[in-house]
Amino acid sequence: MKIRVRERLLPFSHLPGVSAVIPGTRSFVKVFPTRLILNETVFDFPLRGATEGFTVVKDLERGEIRVFGKWFEYILKKKERGITLNFTRSPWGREERLLIADASSLELPREKLFLGCLKAQDVEKIRQRRNLSEILPFIFHLGKWTPAILENKVGTTRLLNQLHELIQKREALKAEKMLLTLFRVGFHGLFCPRLKDEDYQGLIEEEDIVEAASPFPLLHEGSHLIRSLFIQEEGSLLYPLPCLPPSLHAGRLITDEIDLEWSKKVLRRMILRPTTDRQIQLKLQSELKRFRLRTNLKEKGKVIAKEVPLGLRSGEIYFFDRFEK
Repeated sequence: MKIRVRERLLPFSHLPGVSAVIPGTRSFVKVFPTRLILNETVFDFPLRGATEGFTVVKDLERGEIRVFGKWFEYILKKKERGITLNFTRSPWGREERLLIADASSLELPREKLFLGCLKAQDVEKIRQRRNLSEILPFIFHLGKWTPAILENKVGTTRLLNQLHELIQKREALKAEKMLLTLFRVGFHGLFCPRLKDEDYQGLIEEEDIVEAASPFPLLHEGSHLIRSLFIQEEGSLLYPLPCLPPSLHAGRLITDEIDLEWSKKVLRRMILRPTTDRQIQLKLQSELKRFRLRTNLKEKGKVIAKEVPLGLRSGEIYFFDRFEK
């Protein structure tokens, strides 16, 4: 029994001037057919007819931004020595440039989230549809690519505190509405975070924001809050699907120690890979009463009531399924 997420996250845009964050960094990039603005630095390219087929793809599997048109293609990526631009196709041939020196590193994220949406990942259409099942996996995964930052909450990042309170209170419907508001006011372009609602939608109060403030908590902390919708731990208590938004009928979550799968808003399968010996108490959804537990997929396993505490050993793999009402 394996729980997999095979779907690739490749949001794209055809709009000149679309903004994005380079995965693994806190650098903003604004992409035009013949110009690139990286933070405050401008790079111009002698490309004629570059608007034909112009596309910007944020590849969250490889951690890179790919820009291409009929006559050219280049990749923006954070490598060991810094942010590089690599022309793989252009009128002057192949070329790689170092744009910003940066020796910091970030591990490739293992955690993945899939919420059942298989629609084309055109970011302009995603904004129109306002469907959490396609929005949340992008923010979740991009947050894993974003270095942590401690910042006082200002502007749109203030909504993170409100969202945290709703999730802790298990107010799933209100949390769902807050997540949609956060997406509408806090993100633009290819899931690029912002402190102000520059679309002036009237969803939050305007405020003066100091220039040094950062919107990156929307990604890093936002990713942790999204995770807490589906799994929470409090000491020995383990909560699968503690605050499942009503619209997220089905999905899969892959983490380092816990994998989940649910459908029709009910937990179906779970896999635990403990790294230490520990005892846990499962706090399942209220309608679930018992489940089957196995440590080997060839064995029949045991049916266990949800109130029974479980002793887990490091290095073992525990398979949970047949959750019954």
